[in-house]
Amino acid sequence: SLGGNLAYDVSRNTTLIGGLGYSKRNGQTLENGTFEPGTYDSAGNFTSSGPVETVTAEYSDLEEWKLEGGVRQYVGYNPGFRPYVGASAGFTYNNDVELTQNFVDDGTLFNQQQFIESGWRPTAAGVVGAEMAVGPRAAIGVESGIRWRDNLKANSDAEDRISIPVKLRGRVAF
Repeated sequence: SLGGNLAYDVSRNTTLIGGLGYSKRNGQTLENGTFEPGTYDSAGNFTSSGPVETVTAEYSDLEEWKLEGGVRQYVGYNPGFRPYVGASAGFTYNNDVELTQNFVDDGTLFNQQQFIESGWRPTAAGVVGAEMAVGPRAAIGVESGIRWRDNLKANSDAEDRISIPVKLRGRVAF
């Protein structure tokens, strides 16, 4: 994951934030079970079975781009140590993820389908944190909170994502 924010100080204790981010998760190949092919007579009755085949599931990469804006409100006037609360909202775009299932023995295609549909999803977060000055125009900080993101449109049931990220961050003022 890579990301960056630009901040604009509206007042001594209020900062507006805009950010962009990119993340990529490599696709995986997993054994997905077995399949026993069979033959049927004209009446639809099972007559014989073939050898048991192992099936693999190969998922393509998931890439996400994030566009977000928010506000950070600092508490107190201590120039060396500054606690804050913040809120942000935005959108995350993800690409299509394809699922390809093959027979292991000979690589024959068993099934291919879209696993996750591409699209924009809303996201929002609330954070608490603190930063400490490490020079006249630089600071380091840590923050945590709660982040919500709308569910991915997948071919299986997907739920909204709730996470509790912890961030270490640096700030340089120009």
